[in-house]
Amino acid sequence: MKLTNDEIIFECYRRMFKEAEPSANFDELYKKGITKQGEFFMAYFLPSDRIEEICLQVAKVFKAIEGKHG
Repeated sequence: MKLTNDEIIFECYRRMFKEAEPSANFDELYKKGITKQGEFFMAYFLPSDRIEEICLQVAKVFKAIEGKHG
């Protein structure tokens, strides 16, 4: 199962927006077109170290998934 870069990035966004202040459902924001608005993300806060942790966690998970199916 080869995952696309978009799938991996969207998973990062899902996790980041879920933990952000205020919390948000990224899939809902995307469906409503809010993510197309310039700098929409400025309404949300998540410390940069947590953003980095989430990205690393997602990369590790997806690498493991691809290793099983690749």
